[in-house]
Amino acid sequence: MDHPVVQAASTPAFDDDFVLLCSSDGVQFQVPECFLRLTSDTFRGMFTLPNPHDRPSLRVVSLTEGSATLEVFLQLIYGVSPEVPAFQTLYDAKLLLEAIYKFEAEETVREQALELVKRQFLEQDPISLYIVACWFGSEDLAEVAAYESLKTNEWPDMQVWSNIAELQVTLQASDLYRLTKYRRDCGLAAANASDSFRKRYLSCGPHRPCPGGITHMDHSFVVEKYVEACRKELVGRPHPLTIQHDLLPKFLIHETAPPKLCSQMCIFLDKFRDSYIAHVKEAISKVKLEFIPGR
Repeated sequence: MDHPVVQAASTPAFDDDFVLLCSSDGVQFQVPECFLRLTSDTFRGMFTLPNPHDRPSLRVVSLTEGSATLEVFLQLIYGVSPEVPAFQTLYDAKLLLEAIYKFEAEETVREQALELVKRQFLEQDPISLYIVACWFGSEDLAEVAAYESLKTNEWPDMQVWSNIAELQVTLQASDLYRLTKYRRDCGLAAANASDSFRKRYLSCGPHRPCPGGITHMDHSFVVEKYVEACRKELVGRPHPLTIQHDLLPKFLIHETAPPKLCSQMCIFLDKFRDSYIAHVKEAISKVKLEFIPGR
């Protein structure tokens, strides 16, 4: 015997029609109200009044955000990963974060937006990204951006100030002070780590010269000169990549005559550099960025 099918209405959160979101540049987005209710406290409050199912047209909500901002915002609340690059400039990314803040989006949407902004701008402009992170109140993003800025030696320069001005945010002098202090503390930590690592190596006992006799330099001489060169650079650019990418080739060219080493000395230098990098990285990781959210 067949049982009759019982018709039941869904919960109010899913018993909605569509709404038209109108951007400031005249683009309309037809969106299910339930998506907006579930992901935004602002829209949840906006749609508290029930809508008649026989209304002649869709509800229209005019917004001050542009279509580019709304498109990325809606992709995030739909659970779709926007393609990178999702923004033309960091200012465009800041507009998205403003919308996230304005609409009181859920934490998952907020985290996805921050990750999207970080992927596109972390290496490109870490200092401006740090300013945005402070303005938006994201401590995690501020810490990552501050650490990435350690790769930069010339700071702050005119281009940095120009980039920050284009963001059109209220710049807090205290934010820049804390970043400057963090960089200075990291430089001091890297310099001290260089000194302690050099002393640790030289205290291990006598070190043999290059077995191939190609160069007059013994290991002690290499350590003294190489770490000294690294230390000078690390004070202004206290990032482990300062050691990894730049200084060893430059040092060898300036200190060797002729500029070549035997294979055993090269193996030693590579191993020494790897240990040196790890020691400096550990020292820098102990430096903490002071963070006070701006919003």
